[in-house]
Amino acid sequence: MRALWERWQRFWFHEVDPRRLAMLRIGFALLALWTYLPMLTELDWMLGDPGSFSVDSRLEHWTDSRWGLYANPLWQIRDLAVIQGLFGLSLVALVCVGLGLGTRVAFPIAWILLASAMNRNPVWSDGSDAVLRVFGFYMLFMPLGRAWSVDAWIRERYGLFPKLKSPSKWPLRLFQIQVCVLYVKTGVIKATQPIWRDGDAVWHAMSAEPYWRFDASWFFQQEWFWWFTVAATYGTLVFEIGYPLMFLRRARTWMLLAGLALHLGIFVFLSLGGFSEAILWTYLAFWVPAFMRRDRR
Repeated sequence: MRALWERWQRFWFHEVDPRRLAMLRIGFALLALWTYLPMLTELDWMLGDPGSFSVDSRLEHWTDSRWGLYANPLWQIRDLAVIQGLFGLSLVALVCVGLGLGTRVAFPIAWILLASAMNRNPVWSDGSDAVLRVFGFYMLFMPLGRAWSVDAWIRERYGLFPKLKSPSKWPLRLFQIQVCVLYVKTGVIKATQPIWRDGDAVWHAMSAEPYWRFDASWFFQQEWFWWFTVAATYGTLVFEIGYPLMFLRRARTWMLLAGLALHLGIFVFLSLGGFSEAILWTYLAFWVPAFMRRDRR
């Protein structure tokens, strides 16, 4: 019983290398900037009142389920100059997050503004926004600026703050569990659909010509390609439902490689927005680089 309790404590509350949290922080900032920057020239259409989704329509359809600074029951921002100011502030906050400058303040500001923009207009949603919004919430509880940051450099260079304890693992564990829930839920839902049970799902997805990144017709002329799509269909189901194996150290490397192959394959063949890039960012929560393992020993 005592051994079980110790394993429980170690799983949830053991120290975590702050550099692992720094990887998530930098990845979040880069991914969010990559998602955000294309909106710079379309702010009036994406977030403005006369654009693709008016404030009144937004309040009518999303009031109960979507919060945000741009439009809510208490106030509605219709002035383009104010929208540009908030958007500019979000970009500055994301740059500060990436640099690790004032991280404890910059990250909540960046996350709130990011979620507000995402909740303002559904037109630009491609799945990557949901990944940033959901997993960014768990990062609010992580001390993200302890390593690879301007904050850490200032603390070490000038000794302005007392030495900090190593961060606890529990926020990272919640982040990891949420990734597992996402995959398992998706896999179970797919497994209930005949197109997945029959092994045809990947074939139909890849035959959707409007989403091709390049002319893939040559592949569909090859007999082996049909067998590949069948294997890919069932392999996707096994991978997604079996994603909790990521917590087993011996299986983790193979699971990471399988996920990398899956999402890189989607990225190479199909133009489906930024979801694949965003979900691969979450893999940083499980990946421990070799130099970190050596330092730990």
